[in-house]
Amino acid sequence: MYKKNDQFEKFENKVWLSSPTMYPDSMRYVMEAYETNWMSTVGANINEVEKIAAETSETKYAVGLSCGTAALHLCMKLAGERLYGKPPVGIGALQNKRVFCTDMTFNATLNPVVYEGGIPVFIDTEYDSWGMDPVALEKAFEMYPDVKLVVYAELYGFPGLPARKLSGGQKRRTALLRALWAPGDTLLLDEPFTGMDPAAVQASIALLRERVEGRSVLLATHDRAAIDALGWPMLELQKLAQPGAACNSTNKGLQ
Repeated sequence: MYKKNDQFEKFENKVWLSSPTMYPDSMRYVMEAYETNWMSTVGANINEVEKIAAETSETKYAVGLSCGTAALHLCMKLAGERLYGKPPVGIGALQNKRVFCTDMTFNATLNPVVYEGGIPVFIDTEYDSWGMDPVALEKAFEMYPDVKLVVYAELYGFPGLPARKLSGGQKRRTALLRALWAPGDTLLLDEPFTGMDPAAVQASIALLRERVEGRSVLLATHDRAAIDALGWPMLELQKLAQPGAACNSTNKGLQ
């Protein structure tokens, strides 16, 4: 325990990092599996856990695994196949691919990367949260721009600067992410690409098209290249302001 006089004293009570959690019905479920001869990787209890997990996370399916490391391994395998395609039999999904990883964590966070043939690249830790330093991560992407996967282990919160301290382009990206992940049927965007470099604009457009599916979007911008890249119907207000102008949009209609 830290004292103001720069001395450390022993805690009066032990502070557990991750103590086991047992519930009153835990042993009953264990005995039920034993008595029904379902001491296996399947069974009614596992099916029920997967069902509850899927309902709670609002997904179609959930898979019960033996431990957190096994769950991370499944994540790495899926991420590798999604990013790089299905590998040949006997080859890992991340074979010879660099993966940015937190350096302040248990090795269980990194083992699944290695299981799939990946090459962990450790990103420095920042002071406040003991998490991955955003500045170091940005420099790492400059060094290895081909990296597509980042494995972040959250310990004591998420690092990062307050939005007010970000650059103009970073503020735009932050605002766009917040808007895209907010619930709602309609999305209003005013000059969402201002201050972004061309690569960031293209990445934002790709994410925008993916996230707005099924929602109505009204986007105002002067960036004609972004409009062309989106491929959405366009309404030019300058032409509408002219006397006798009709309210028509290019392509098939308003998005």
